[in-house]
Order: sequence, then C-alpha cells, then structure tokens
Amino acid sequence: MSPVPFLKRVRHFPTRAALLATGAFGLVFLSDVPSTSAQTAQQPKPAVVAKPSTQEDQAVKELRHKAELGDAEAQNNLGFRYYNGVGVPQDYGQAVAWFRRAAEQGDATAQFALGVMCEAGQGVPKNDAQAVAWYRKAAAQGDAGAQVSLGFL
Repeated sequence: MSPVPFLKRVRHFPTRAALLATGAFGLVFLSDVPSTSAQTAQQPKPAVVAKPSTQEDQAVKELRHKAELGDAEAQNNLGFRYYNGVGVPQDYGQAVAWFRRAAEQGDATAQFALGVMCEAGQGVPKNDAQAVAWYRKAAAQGDAGAQVSLGFL
C-alpha cells in the first residue's frame, strides 16, 4: 500500500506536508503538495472505493483477524486501510479505533497517525493537546514526523 494517499489528505497542513513526507509515511513528490493558500482551502476529494477483489477481501479478512488478536502491526495497517479506503470503505472513526489499539501497545507510527488525526479533527474532535500527547509518545521513539509536528505546535 502506498503511503501517498494519506499525505494527500493532509492538505490543510501544506507547510508541513513536505516535511512529514520524510517521516513515517514515506516519500511524496512536491508536485502533490499545494503551493498556494487558495489551493489549501479546498477539501480533499473523497476516495473512490472500487469493489475490492477476492484477494483484497481475503487480505483484509486475514489482517482483521490478526488485528483482533492484538497484533499491533496489523492494527496499524488496518487503521491505514480505513483512513485511505483501501479494501474497505473509508472511515476515519474506524481508522482512529485501530490506530489507538496499536498506539496503546507502543506502535510509534500509529501514535503519530493518531496525533495527525487529533490535530486535524478527523474521526475525533479536534484536540491539539491530545495531538501533542500522541506526537510526544511517537517522537520519544524516534519518529521524525512526530518530532517535526511537535515543532509546529
């Protein structure tokens, strides 16, 4: 799964998008980052979710099984799938729930993702204090995106 769709949805943080791209979410081409304030005012378009293939259905089923058994990596991956609408309908509430389960087990990527969602008010009410708390947990484990985000709050 490509991390680019996640960053494309963080368009309301244009000054940070290029910096976050070097963190937990991989590389983004600068052409994907809005360059003017007029562009940043636009909301991202909802993801178009095609009917998943049988293989995709099976992959999600296996991932969900592992996540329900407490596998933090599977929980984090399922959170990203719900955030981006990959193989499942896009659902920020479900993304938060799965990220939280992984984050509470100490997964730095999930902690950073929860911080982003708390800061943006995606799936949860906007809460900068909660975002900072999650960013600090991830930053303490060396997550570069969380460290950069702390510098902006």
